[in-house]
Amino acid sequence: MKKLITILLFSFLSFPLFCQKFEFEPPLFYEYYYSQPEEGIGTFQFVYRINFDRLSFLKDGEKYTTKIRVTIELQDSLTNNISRANEDKSVSVSEFDETINRNRSVQGLLDVDLQEKKIFLNYYFN
Repeated sequence: MKKLITILLFSFLSFPLFCQKFEFEPPLFYEYYYSQPEEGIGTFQFVYRINFDRLSFLKDGEKYTTKIRVTIELQDSLTNNISRANEDKSVSVSEFDETINRNRSVQGLLDVDLQEKKIFLNYYFN
């Protein structure tokens, strides 16, 4: 009987721990769109956003800077042709508090023209 009471007591004590709401925000937000015309070349668009608090800033004199490179690769499933697009971004802020601000972000859009209909997407952030 004592074991049962002890087990029930510990289970009720651990219950509030599992009911807590954890605030989780993904480090990266991205979406992609593909528009296929009836004839010709379609357009693949990759939109991304990274919050400042997820980037590594370096102090450079009186300002804080960071650089990122975004690369996408689209591979045709039939011919294995690869189309690539990349973008380099550099961000500078004057105050340290801006480097940890969740409301500020780096955003971008990458476009690739495609003729294929079945593709595989790979993306890289450096």
